[in-house]
Amino acid sequence: MTELYEEYPVSIVCQTSFQTFLSYLIGLTILYIVGGLIFGSVYILLAILLLLLSMRFRCSYCYYYEKRCATGLGALCGLLFKKRESSDFSNSRNVSIVAIPSFLLMFLPLIAGIVYILFEFSWSLLSLLLLYSFTAIVLGFAIRKSLLCKSCKQGEIGCLAYQGMKGIK
Repeated sequence: MTELYEEYPVSIVCQTSFQTFLSYLIGLTILYIVGGLIFGSVYILLAILLLLLSMRFRCSYCYYYEKRCATGLGALCGLLFKKRESSDFSNSRNVSIVAIPSFLLMFLPLIAGIVYILFEFSWSLLSLLLLYSFTAIVLGFAIRKSLLCKSCKQGEIGCLAYQGMKGIK
């Protein structure tokens, strides 16, 4: 049986934060190349908005509210939003408000970069797209499966991502 964390170790918070911010930085670079300062600025503003939405519609319902969760957002959430009922964590309305924009934001640099490459090929942009794909998607899901979900108390209480990572229907 895997140990469920009351609070995640700082090393895991650092790893997940590094992966998140690195993927945002690479995504920002791609969008800056594609559309300049305007595209880059919109991307960063959307990322900040999404983090706030995540805290409001996920973290404020989570077991790790005001605690050191795997992403570090649980502790920050306590400063910005009031605690909500933990049993509503897996409410599909709350999940979709965050999940849909998260996936759209994650794929925005890829889509923009691929469209740009179709009109003006660039090896450096292609390299950034491959690096972004690895960092944001492959590494992001690997970290969630190997470090986050397997030791998460909220997962045991009720979480769709946890169930998906564990293969539970």
